[in-house]
Amino acid sequence: LLSQYLDYAKAEGKVEGKVEGKAEGIAIGEAQTKLSLARKLLAGDFDHAQIAELTDLSLEKIEALTRADEEVA
Repeated sequence: LLSQYLDYAKAEGKVEGKVEGKAEGIAIGEAQTKLSLARKLLAGDFDHAQIAELTDLSLEKIEALTRADEEVA
């Protein structure tokens, strides 16, 4: 009985881990997509407020992205 419970708990833990991993991967992908779009919009001379509205990123993140890209260039 204890062995069955442990097997069940282990299987349940694996399922939870997979679900959490997929959710985390999706969130990372969405964040990367927003940043990529913001970079393209910055290159197209959109203003920061427009980019924030279109990407759902904060103005602070847009400005930080601008500064980071300027440092690399």
